[in-house]
Amino acid sequence: MNDVIRIGKVSSIDYEKGMISVYYEDRTAMVTSIMPVLSNSRYKMPKVGESILVAHLSNGTNAAVVLGTVFNDANVPKMSGQNVYYEELSDNTMISSDGTDITLKAAAGSINVSMLLNLIKRVEALERR
Repeated sequence: MNDVIRIGKVSSIDYEKGMISVYYEDRTAMVTSIMPVLSNSRYKMPKVGESILVAHLSNGTNAAVVLGTVFNDANVPKMSGQNVYYEELSDNTMISSDGTDITLKAAAGSINVSMLLNLIKRVEALERR
């Protein structure tokens, strides 16, 4: 394999080790051995079938690191724009910022930091009475 940087799809996941195997659509039925996923000190495994970017460190498939998922027609950003930060923590939870506020969303609902700060001010005002 002469390609150093490749796009593949997640074939299988070893959640405990933080490693995945990759399927390359342009290579006939080629599935790699498991390889590490770049972590940046956080744990977020891609889903089976997601497109990922892989850096091969040598001429073989065993010495490689999965750099992360790739946006494409099948995986578009759920939020986008200048100053936007969005991270999906699971299918039902996320954290986002539009540059002015931070929002936390869970299955039970959502709340943003400005709502919490306003609530604290109201409680403090009631306590002063």
